[in-house]
Amino acid sequence: NLNDITSSKENCKILQRLKDNEQRSVVMIPDIDIGRQSTDGDFTVRDSDDLGWLGYFIGKSNQLSLLGFHQFQAEREQREQIYEMMEGIKRNQSISRLVIDTDHVGIIENLGPLFGGNKNLKSLHYEGDHTLNVASALEVPSSLTCLNVHGQDGLDDDGDEGLLGIFTALRGQAQLEQMSILGYNFGRPCCEALGTLLRTTSRLTQLDLGNNAIDDLGLSMLAAAAGLNCHIQRISFLNCQDITAVGLRAFGSVFQSVICNLQYLDIRSIRIDDAGLEALATGLAGNKSLNTLLFDRDDASITGTGWSALSTLLCDTSSINNIYLSNHTLRNFGTGDTPSNIVQYLKLNEIYDRRAVAKCKILLHHPDLNVEPFFLHKLKFLPIVMSWLQSGSGRLCRGHLEELYSEYQKRELSTVYKFIRGMPLLASDGYWNQRLNIVRSKRRQLQLDLQMLEDYEQCVLKRVRR
Repeated sequence: NLNDITSSKENCKILQRLKDNEQRSVVMIPDIDIGRQSTDGDFTVRDSDDLGWLGYFIGKSNQLSLLGFHQFQAEREQREQIYEMMEGIKRNQSISRLVIDTDHVGIIENLGPLFGGNKNLKSLHYEGDHTLNVASALEVPSSLTCLNVHGQDGLDDDGDEGLLGIFTALRGQAQLEQMSILGYNFGRPCCEALGTLLRTTSRLTQLDLGNNAIDDLGLSMLAAAAGLNCHIQRISFLNCQDITAVGLRAFGSVFQSVICNLQYLDIRSIRIDDAGLEALATGLAGNKSLNTLLFDRDDASITGTGWSALSTLLCDTSSINNIYLSNHTLRNFGTGDTPSNIVQYLKLNEIYDRRAVAKCKILLHHPDLNVEPFFLHKLKFLPIVMSWLQSGSGRLCRGHLEELYSEYQKRELSTVYKFIRGMPLLASDGYWNQRLNIVRSKRRQLQLDLQMLEDYEQCVLKRVRR
């Protein structure tokens, strides 16, 4: 009878659903108010609960996908049951996500066998201070694709040794795609070890390193490694407050890498001043992958100098060619006060066609096109220029140009006039050459008609003589 091995109707119901292969999630919670909204999978652990049987039914289930230990506690009398429970859990083959925010030895020490025995386990979320146990578990080959290891208040009982062990163990987890290491305040030694991991991993696309003591030198180490990784698409340094413009300048090597695929960078809660924005703008020159750059706007530290650097990055108005070579990819700086011209450029960059973005920016800042450089090729470029202007009047650019369509047509007429004014003889000769070609064509046609009539006349004469 399940009632004899559980402490409540809710726990009994969970065991029954596990037995019937209907339970999708189980989260073990303590019998105290932990300020957490309850769910159908909450199993409140009390003295009268037989955890060995809970582990047995979890091991038998092939529908359970989430298993959690939330501030899990066990009485001294239940410690033997903990090991029995973990023995049962090891047999499960359906759990895909494991959430642990307890440092109970009986659970942490059994993670390795759980990883190795369940090929469907893809995600581990751990919150605690015993990272050495996690590192030991990660040495076992597994199917993990997502790893979240979060510290509590920047403290770790194992110090940097535990994180160094995690980064070393992860070299054998080539399938890992997402990694989040938050709140451990790790410094340069860990940055160096993580850099080694980034050089060897082949599938990691998302990296979150927020709330750590990464400084400029540590960021330089990570940049040197990330620049050699063509898979990383998202990086977060949220609240890494030891980073300055020096580190951001070093990180520019990632943007400049020919294999850079980074699309998202979060540096919020890092003090960004004019020097920081200038460093970012310099690094992003020529980059064609980053579309989201999140940073805090502080009026006290960012002045017109910093915003001017970003404006030039997005649209260098000094020449048409420089506009064309500007950044047409960045489209999101997050929330906050931003100069109107930069907001306009970011909105333009939302156009999916990069060539159309460049065209809109050119038309925006060069309403009176200089066509003299084309005179070297005479009138050959006139059709190309006209086609370019006509395509600019299309739907994509028209929504961003503050002028009527009739006004835009005047640009086209003005361009034709400039060509004719710059090469009047060519334009005049072109007209009369066209008329001459028409006359010659008609003359050739008349000659052909005359020849046909003469041939017909000869044929008629032959018949008459007969």
